[in-house]
Amino acid sequence: MTYKYKSKELGELDDTLKGNFPVDFDLLFDIMYQQSPTYQPEMEKLKKNWLISLISQIDGVTVEEKGGNIYCTKGEAEYYPTVVAHYDTAQDYHVGMRIFKTDKWIFGFDDFRGEQCGLGLDDSVGVCFAIQMLKMMPVCKVFLPYGEERGLVGTNCCDMSFFDNSLVVTQLDRRSYTTDFIQYTNGYQVWNPEHLTLIEPLMDKYGYKPASGTATDVGGLRRRGLKVSSHNLSCGYFNEHGDSEVASVNLMINAFSFAYEMLTMLAERNLPLEFPLPSFDIPKHSSKKSYSSESHLGLGAKQISMWDVYDDYYYDQVKGDFVKIEDKTKDPFYWEADGKTSKDVKSVEDDMDDLAAYEMYNEWVMSVYPEMSLPAHRKELTHLSHYYCADGVDFKVKDLSSTTVDESLMDKGMCPICLGHAIQITNDLLLESSCSDCESIFNIPKDMVESYEYDFHQVWLGKKDFLEIRGLA
Repeated sequence: MTYKYKSKELGELDDTLKGNFPVDFDLLFDIMYQQSPTYQPEMEKLKKNWLISLISQIDGVTVEEKGGNIYCTKGEAEYYPTVVAHYDTAQDYHVGMRIFKTDKWIFGFDDFRGEQCGLGLDDSVGVCFAIQMLKMMPVCKVFLPYGEERGLVGTNCCDMSFFDNSLVVTQLDRRSYTTDFIQYTNGYQVWNPEHLTLIEPLMDKYGYKPASGTATDVGGLRRRGLKVSSHNLSCGYFNEHGDSEVASVNLMINAFSFAYEMLTMLAERNLPLEFPLPSFDIPKHSSKKSYSSESHLGLGAKQISMWDVYDDYYYDQVKGDFVKIEDKTKDPFYWEADGKTSKDVKSVEDDMDDLAAYEMYNEWVMSVYPEMSLPAHRKELTHLSHYYCADGVDFKVKDLSSTTVDESLMDKGMCPICLGHAIQITNDLLLESSCSDCESIFNIPKDMVESYEYDFHQVWLGKKDFLEIRGLA
């Protein structure tokens, strides 16, 4: 499997130690040794029971299990800083797994296979932080859901009353190619922009910047009605979901330091970071404007595009009004960076080895297709392949669901059609991922299907090469 942006050497990252949080690495290793592959429920159950037993030994902490989810409360308070971390992992079970730690890195090796193996750092790192908060903070709440890696299963059925007296909700469940403070994920604004000023000094201290993510539990909680600001945080791991998974010791310490200082500061302030669910009454506009598309984001929210002969508008969930934006092309080969016009667009293929270019491009993809993080919308995605086509007319793979595609690409690292590993993934939404072995493109948005079908036919006729039409968006 190829993530082209990951060709950047990890050693080139800025992993300067900026914090001094006492990360309990022994605890982290114990959590990872309790392997919990998300599609092996019997092992998830063992991990759940182990966690409950471990947490129950912490003084002043009450633990309750409901339907696979773990709810922990320490102390009595009007409001609680709250931590979320999922305890399932998107890793295979490794019989001979061993964990190694150097001064800079954490990695795994499978003695049985004689190969490097993934450790489930996603989200064992977050679980470790959550348990340390229960040990260190005088008052705290922790929610440990199951099944995040197979669709936020635990979060989608959790007891939302647990969060009624939350002060803020934090989650450490993000890779660290950049130092991201995720304020928008799962198609939702999860952090109230008005609250950024409260934590700007800490963000500057640790080098975090606001960013957008794809899907995690805090986004699922917001979708279900969470009424305080929440966020996800880069926490030091890389190459998650694969055998090349590693973690930076310094970046993990920095993440724990940032999150702990933030929770402590907000707990002392003792005022909930209220983020009321917005009202989405559509404002009236002059008759020259018309609706072009409408994407339902849940909770009554809608992302609405409008156009007239000169202008393009979208409905901003946070501002509660229509906002004018620049027209953006959805051509799979070209994108517009800030400050560039359509005449200045740059080929993504030329830039994808550059991490900064990848991050900019990935942010752009998610801004164009915010609804594509939702399962209901992913069902509408199309898959095209030369593998099955015998007549050069109908290239659609009708019996392949997006769920199957996503699981194959992310969890197994292989093409869902030919089962090979010559796949290219260039954005977090997995849109227009491709396999050059069987000449297939997966997760194509409906506004691009007609164009791709034409290009596929040109390849069939020998007038184009598949690499020319390879989906890079």
